[in-house]
Amino acid sequence: MKKLLLGAVLAPFAAVANDAVVLDPVYVTATRSEQADVRLPAAVSTITRAQIESSGAANLVEVLRSFGGAQVTDLYGDGSRAQIDLRGFGDAANANTLILVDGRRLNNPDIAPPDLSSISLKDVERVEILNGSAGALYGDQAVGGVINIITRARTGNTLGLELGGGSYDGYRARANGGLNRNGLSLRLSAETRSSDNYRDHNQLDYSNVLGRAGYDWGTGGAFAEASWVDEDLQTPGSLFAAEVKADRRQSAARFANDFSDTDTRVLRLGVNQAMGSRWKLEAEATERRSDGSFRLGTFGIATQDSFQDRKLRAFNPRAVGRFPMGSGSALVTLGSDLQRADYELTSQLGTQSNRQDQTDVYGQAILPVAPALDLTLGLRRARVENEVEDGFTFVQPTEFTDNRTAGEAGLSWRAREGLRLFLRYDRNYRFAKVDEFTNAGAPAGSNTNLLDTQTGDSYEAGAEWTRAAVTLRGTLFRTDLENEIAFDPTTFTNINLDHTRRDGMLLESRWQALDRLTLAAAGQYVDAQIRNGGFAGNPVPLVARLSGKVSADLGLPYGLNAYTEVVAVDARGFAGDYDQTLDELPGYAVVNLALGWRWNKLSLRGRVNNLLDHEYSEYGAAGTDPGTFAEAASYQPSPDRNFWITLGYEL
Repeated sequence: MKKLLLGAVLAPFAAVANDAVVLDPVYVTATRSEQADVRLPAAVSTITRAQIESSGAANLVEVLRSFGGAQVTDLYGDGSRAQIDLRGFGDAANANTLILVDGRRLNNPDIAPPDLSSISLKDVERVEILNGSAGALYGDQAVGGVINIITRARTGNTLGLELGGGSYDGYRARANGGLNRNGLSLRLSAETRSSDNYRDHNQLDYSNVLGRAGYDWGTGGAFAEASWVDEDLQTPGSLFAAEVKADRRQSAARFANDFSDTDTRVLRLGVNQAMGSRWKLEAEATERRSDGSFRLGTFGIATQDSFQDRKLRAFNPRAVGRFPMGSGSALVTLGSDLQRADYELTSQLGTQSNRQDQTDVYGQAILPVAPALDLTLGLRRARVENEVEDGFTFVQPTEFTDNRTAGEAGLSWRAREGLRLFLRYDRNYRFAKVDEFTNAGAPAGSNTNLLDTQTGDSYEAGAEWTRAAVTLRGTLFRTDLENEIAFDPTTFTNINLDHTRRDGMLLESRWQALDRLTLAAAGQYVDAQIRNGGFAGNPVPLVARLSGKVSADLGLPYGLNAYTEVVAVDARGFAGDYDQTLDELPGYAVVNLALGWRWNKLSLRGRVNNLLDHEYSEYGAAGTDPGTFAEAASYQPSPDRNFWITLGYEL
């Protein structure tokens, strides 16, 4: 498998065709404002709307899984409980990969992963992926990289309907409409879906409504956006090896009453205004409220329903300016990120609550120091204030604060036509999440915080080359972290690891082999190791050294299109197995196939996942066998061969 991945990624280096390829422009993520040119010294990848449609993907997680620089762990295979790992963070990926929707943070203030299923794929225009640390520009949690999901801004009057169905008694209905007139735009979309899913006791019922109104007055604009998501999910729990062998689809009796129901509401307001010919002011205000209830079975002991409430408010103003210099135009961004997160968990153990306030100011300048050379400098100052109470460790409201500074410096050199070289340094940090403080092993009643803020330094060098029909990108990186925050299942506590390091390489290639045939490949090598302390020399669990994908997209006569991909992930340690007492979670290679047809306004798409019906698990963790109370490997079996068919009509 390793030789296959390497050969597929390197193959386009030997091929040059005559048809021109135009790189997809990066509009937002690299600078936090819409820009037509790409000058940041970093590797930025774009998944376009056309690529999303060709893939036949049913949800956003299937789209991101096809990006070779990300390792995806999806507990149930439906996208409802998935985390995306950039640069090798394993089970802590949801706290070290920052995920945005139109610049709005999707990451939760607690350890729950971002709810990627809350975004209807029909609303997505493109996905921008900033590989590598972005602590100076984005702050907290932007350690491994940033994924920004850009929603569609349709022009003209639109109407779309879509019906789909497939394996596990799944169905989906989507509708969207838009109106644009005299600067006023209105957009409404809705989706409902249901599925029994692959595992027993894993039924999902989901609804999503999104509305947006905007007005453009020439020198600026404003918008208001509201969304509502309701999700009811039965959770099947993990299985031990003997249970997987007996029936990998089963849900053990100890999880018979488990569920997770969530109701999420988001309100977002934004405005932008040009201030003369050089400056533009932009600002967004967001409130996201998520109320949930759940039950988690433990060791066969009867549990009660728990209730979890999150409320997050943010205000993100910035000023973007362009200034002429001798070698070109300088781009300057000055801004502030203000966020308040209120979190409350009520369970049979009592009530935990935390209010976390973050106050950041930042600046970034991209300066043309020579006709083909841009210098990027950035700085951020961040402050966090916590007030924690849980009735056990923090028996009374306890306040503690921290301040951090992050900076960046880099060079981007357009060495020749079609060739860009870059070097970059970035300082990053991650504050502990609101529910990590209460489970850090401090003595009962001590009102003591034992978790330090995670900090790190990231170094990377890369090249991007476009010639004729071939696009190639390669990046070498190193990330050194201190006090990395992790969960230790042997003590059931959150801990700070000593020095950890990630060395790696990401290769991406895209080749327009024929007018209607596009071949693409990407592969990543990551060596993630704990360098000091009791686990020194051991790898970071759940991080595969090798991962990647190869794909082919073929346009056929009569409006037909065929797409196939192979996604491969190497063996890796089980989550939480820091002392390496368990065998590795086996690697896998999965083949997915899609076929689409479009005629005028009508489209028909079908996709088969796991075409060869391979038995594998994307996620496994060190667990405790309830029968013996010994440490044992637990698995979340991934789905077998499954299909999805969608019929759509769009004006």
